Amino acid sequence: MVVRSGYSVEKMKRKPDFMVQDGGSENLLAAPGAQEVNLNGRTALNDTAACARGLLAEERSKDAITVAVVERFDVVAEVGRACVQPFVDETA
Repeated sequence: MVVRSGYSVEKMKRKPDFMVQDGGSENLLAAPGAQEVNLNGRTALNDTAACARGLLAEERSKDAITVAVVERFDVVAEVGRACVQPFVDETA
């Protein structure tokens, strides 16, 4: 976590050992080895989650991810934040 001027900005980055596989009409997040068993195999990512995961190749804050989602999907900030929050909650 980075602290600046009295407030904190939490930064996240994806784990490199999780892979995204093309499942035809879905992006499937696959965990390696024993983690795959713990996660019941693969998890389907919607377009927003796939976009957020791609952004997390580099360390970013939730706000930076939200801005990118707003720009990518041409939605208002509140909608972008509402779309990003569940992904952050699940992966943080």
